[in-house]
Amino acid sequence: SYRGASRILDAGEGPSLVVSDVQAPSEVEQDANLTVDYTVENFGGEAGTESAVELLVGGTTEDTDTDLTVGAGESASGSLTFDGVDEYGPGETIEWTVSLADFGDSESGQTQVPGEPNLTIASLDYPDAIGIGEDLEVGYTIENVGDVEGTESSVDLVVDPLGSVDSDQDVTVGAGGTASGSLLFP
Repeated sequence: SYRGASRILDAGEGPSLVVSDVQAPSEVEQDANLTVDYTVENFGGEAGTESAVELLVGGTTEDTDTDLTVGAGESASGSLTFDGVDEYGPGETIEWTVSLADFGDSESGQTQVPGEPNLTIASLDYPDAIGIGEDLEVGYTIENVGDVEGTESSVDLVVDPLGSVDSDQDVTVGAGGTASGSLLFP
């Protein structure tokens, strides 16, 4: 989340509206909307009306609250929504700004679209040969070269033509990490 910076203002007798606080998630899923909450404060000596509180994304106005009136020494809050998150790819950053059209103040921030996991088999460890009646143990290491945690629902050892299976369920690997295990065929 983001907070507006402290300001020293010469309030004077007229209205003096500023964006005093903005709150937004640090991450938003690609199939969701980004909602930015804002607070506008009036440090002036009389009520003021802002014709447009705008949410700009990439310099384009994406949502607007109109005719926001704030009494002297008071504040008003609202929410603005960006519904174009799906235009951003995994790992990209959404740069946004809440801006007051009349009073000229603004606060900016950024929200990340989380990346995706990318799980691969990094290595397998197994013997060159086993004797009759011995168990076959296969060690594995799964690597996640993606930038978010991922879970493989099932890591399977299938021995054909017997159709025998040993499985590890729900193997979770952190972003940039590895997970190891072993599977056994009796």
